[in-house]
Amino acid sequence: DILKGGTGDGEPAQVLKCPACGSWLAVPRGGLPAKSENTLHLIVKTSRKPDRLRDELLSIVNELQHVRDIRVSDRNLKPGFCTVSLIFYSSKKLRDKDIDEIWAEIERLAGIELQSLRASRPGYFGYGKEPGRRKEEPVDFEIFCTNPECPLGSDVIHGEGVPVNTESGITGEEERLPDGLVLRRQDFPFMPGSRIPIPAYTVDEQIYSRCPTVIVSTADKIARLAYEPRAASIFGNVSLYNPYYGYLRNEDLYPHDTTRTARRLSVRVEPFNPPDLIVQDELHLMDGPLGSMFGLYENVVDILIRENGRVPKRIASTATIRRAERQVRNLFAGDVFQFPPHGLKIEDSFFIRHPSPQDGWDENRPGRIYMGLFSTGLGPLTPLVRIWSRLLKETHDRRHDRNAIYYWTVTGYFNAIRELGGGVGLYREDIVERLGEISGGYPRSLGPERVVELSSRVDSTDIPQILDELETGESRTPEENPDAIFTTSMFGTGVDIPHLSLMIVHGQPKTTSQYIQATGRIGRKHGGLVITFLRAGRPRDLSHYEMFTAYHHRIYLEVEPPSVSPFSDGTLNRAAGSSMVAFLRNKRDPSVEWYDDKNGRVILQDGASRDTSYFLTELGRRVGRIYSHPQEVIRHFKSQIDRWEIVANRVGERDFVFVEYPHRGVKKSVVLGTPAHARARNRKRIEIVFDNAPQSLREVEETIGLEV
Repeated sequence: DILKGGTGDGEPAQVLKCPACGSWLAVPRGGLPAKSENTLHLIVKTSRKPDRLRDELLSIVNELQHVRDIRVSDRNLKPGFCTVSLIFYSSKKLRDKDIDEIWAEIERLAGIELQSLRASRPGYFGYGKEPGRRKEEPVDFEIFCTNPECPLGSDVIHGEGVPVNTESGITGEEERLPDGLVLRRQDFPFMPGSRIPIPAYTVDEQIYSRCPTVIVSTADKIARLAYEPRAASIFGNVSLYNPYYGYLRNEDLYPHDTTRTARRLSVRVEPFNPPDLIVQDELHLMDGPLGSMFGLYENVVDILIRENGRVPKRIASTATIRRAERQVRNLFAGDVFQFPPHGLKIEDSFFIRHPSPQDGWDENRPGRIYMGLFSTGLGPLTPLVRIWSRLLKETHDRRHDRNAIYYWTVTGYFNAIRELGGGVGLYREDIVERLGEISGGYPRSLGPERVVELSSRVDSTDIPQILDELETGESRTPEENPDAIFTTSMFGTGVDIPHLSLMIVHGQPKTTSQYIQATGRIGRKHGGLVITFLRAGRPRDLSHYEMFTAYHHRIYLEVEPPSVSPFSDGTLNRAAGSSMVAFLRNKRDPSVEWYDDKNGRVILQDGASRDTSYFLTELGRRVGRIYSHPQEVIRHFKSQIDRWEIVANRVGERDFVFVEYPHRGVKKSVVLGTPAHARARNRKRIEIVFDNAPQSLREVEETIGLEV
């Protein structure tokens, strides 16, 4: 529904541009870039020839705003289909709703039928229908580049092998591929084999049913293993392939309304190998409560892989870490091999090269100079207004300098969203006023359209487009680039904008590693300046100012060692039960049906103790690599099993399920509880095994509910 323009949380259209040619596959909610040509290739169903259709469309679009030109082609398409390429140009950003409204008018007047899910999602095509339903609504989507000139639309024949043909459901009468699979066929407008789909799955259900080779995820997602028994397919735990529902681990996991015909088309398949390579980027972020919780769930992942006879290799990367051996042992229960190893000379290693004193500072080389500012007797606002105003004025006065492109955009780094909001307010009013006072009648024009924000407040679909525009800034004139960037800790990970060389840090960040990561994003191609504004009312900022030079001379030695304790009392009380459930529900060949969402009493069945004993044995081996006395940890997990059995006996014959989401109302006893269940416990005879079970590691503190 969201892809078709409906409302809801989440956005499946995360792949915005074709990785081969750069054509638009989806318009971000923030809109197409302003003051530039943008082409959308839309595939339509029509009985007219391309030339005739173009002439008719030209007469229509001449009366519409923002459409500069139009092209029509039928290359590599089935008869009765054409690619309509609309070239947009606007002085402002065209949002996805604007594109949909323009296309709705064109479609109405021209009498053509769009084949993608909507005009602002030209590369997203729905397919499939729910068996047994009268209304033929697509239940899944595929991503194609619709540009007729794209390399993915060449004459190279392409096909995907599946155990059974998705379209016809025939299992034994089709020509088989060399690996024994049959060609997956679907009813798309493209000539068979002429268009290579973009193999990207952006929805959880797609990952569970399609079993991709590579999965890219955030660490907090690991908590969903307890809630999704279908996630077992990630570890290769599948036994069936169905033409409608993809790979399944068991017959009991069909959707409830599956028809007998759909079930009959399923074929048996051998389980896959589990993941054997895990890449953990930004290892230093696996720290504190997040790292502790992640380390607890990492035991589940490791045991699920090892039970299938595999030993995973892990590669972790970071630029700011101390005592990595201890952190890795607590997270992964393994040893560390650092690559590349330390060099022969301390002044010339792989990671850093110390210039000789004779070299001095060269502005044309990558690097950074740090300047600390501390205003005694002044509040936090007046100095900020003056710092920003002076930098904006000086870069504007030197806009004709060949190096002006590196300093035109001022990056403001804030430690919290609240502080960022205050900075934006100052920029819109006080800084503009101050800039006019010091500019002698010719102030720099600051418009809201030339301000970029990179924070958690920005929609996820807008961030890739924002970064793309920033990364190409060096090829434009300074005036065409943003005047300011307002950002938070998001700026310290995954951002690579080489031409940025000017930053203001608003207050000393909490950790040195965060400070290094954030300021290290500037000065990557040209010498950069970092101005750290330290507030007079903060004792910690005063301490950093007094030791400013010494601190920056040994800044990498000041990096705090990470704190990870996955088996501490707090971590175990928070998620020990949930992590055990995550293993049981995703285990290959379990003794009982842990994956049955409706059966919370499964813990009382014969055979349940075999699976829990196996988990405790494997867990004890991992804990033994970290602590010399793992018995206390094992006793805690045994107490969680005992609690589950007690609750299951107490519930009796009442409804007892694994999961019940609060928005549907609290009616049943659950294994994985929420705050809504805790509030309803007394008045509705609700029993809960594991209170406040985490669904994500993004928020590791306990959730509370407030009733008015």
